Amino acid sequence: MKPKKPNDPQARNRVLLQGRSGWVVGLRWVAEAEVHTLFRRDKQGDTHKMQTGSKPGRLVGFARPGPVRYGVRLYALAVAFLQRAGGNSYGIYQVDPKNDRWVFLASVRGRLSVMGDVVGSARDVMAARDRFLDFNEPGDLQAGWHCSATPEQAVSWQVLTRSLSRHEQHAARLREILSVSKVGTLALLAIVLAAGLWYWRSDAMLEAQRAAALAALHARQAMTAGKPVVSPRASHPWARLLPSSLFLSQCWSTRELVPVSVAGWRLTAGVCLQDGLRLRYVATAGSTVTDFARRALQLFGQSAHFDLPDGGQNGDVFIPFPALTDPSSWRDEAVPTADEQLMRFIAYLQRRAIRVQLTEVKPPAVLPGAAKAPVVQDWREFTFSINSRLAPEWLLAGGDDTGLRLASLAFTLSPQGQFDYIVKGSLYAR
Repeated sequence: MKPKKPNDPQARNRVLLQGRSGWVVGLRWVAEAEVHTLFRRDKQGDTHKMQTGSKPGRLVGFARPGPVRYGVRLYALAVAFLQRAGGNSYGIYQVDPKNDRWVFLASVRGRLSVMGDVVGSARDVMAARDRFLDFNEPGDLQAGWHCSATPEQAVSWQVLTRSLSRHEQHAARLREILSVSKVGTLALLAIVLAAGLWYWRSDAMLEAQRAAALAALHARQAMTAGKPVVSPRASHPWARLLPSSLFLSQCWSTRELVPVSVAGWRLTAGVCLQDGLRLRYVATAGSTVTDFARRALQLFGQSAHFDLPDGGQNGDVFIPFPALTDPSSWRDEAVPTADEQLMRFIAYLQRRAIRVQLTEVKPPAVLPGAAKAPVVQDWREFTFSINSRLAPEWLLAGGDDTGLRLASLAFTLSPQGQFDYIVKGSLYAR
């Protein structure tokens, strides 16, 4: 098999080379209490991780940097920023001046912020900075914010790694997540070789065992003759729905490009469904349906729909999501028991001061005298609805989405620019 190139499309993080050191940016930071991986790869394909801070606020950073040349050790640039700036700080550093790539880093009260370590264009990182500042009110801090670098200054990322001590560099080291796949392959190969040797030496014994197994099968068939057929098991509904992390990513990447005003019409509401994003615009004084229809077609590539019999004051546009044909986009994962699943989900929301009530969906009752055997359902479904002013991408970021599927993400936008969100979905358990 040929080695993967450095621009491997499966790599999620960028590596900034500096001698025999590779500084990784764009890590996914999660509170240690919410991490459930141990000696196995993460569901999102992460290959490296590290820890920073002390309990109870310790963070774990996950990365998938792709292959690098032999001898290069990987480190987290965000930890170097924490050691250099620390306290209540943030900064935007230049990564690649030719391709307009920057990284936004932030720390709060001497700890890394999970909203930092964002890589992208100058526009992307400044938007990440604004979201960070909106979410973290300066009134909560005694000394206010310290800005260590801005795009106007064009400060290189290398200023963060100069003159680092060996101890400081060791604290930023990324470790590879242990994988048992190679060990399992060798063990399977050893089992196959041992079975082949045993088969070669005891062919007669194997034939006797086959005859005994066939006789036992015939006996079981004779005993079960005339008994009703075992009911089939129903397929898992979550296997055909987008996992919540993919649903949120698809919704956000489409929603963040939507303008709040189109030809004088104001955006008031929208909803992300499994197949696309539906937007609702309201006419303002002097705006017309023809102007909105023409401009909407130019911006979204989709036709607008109006309530013409009621005066044409509302205009709707539906933006379909790109078809996800990759089988890896879908998951039929094993789900935990109901008590374990509900406690984990409720505790995650309680940490964010969000209350939620779940309602179990009961399977349909079997009618007496039904001709066909009922389908066996080996799972339980609980529906929920969450109201929040925090964007769901931040509210649910970093949570375990095992058995979690979102049906809709609706939002309203007030004339003052205030967003309100309603997230509806299902939680599946054994």
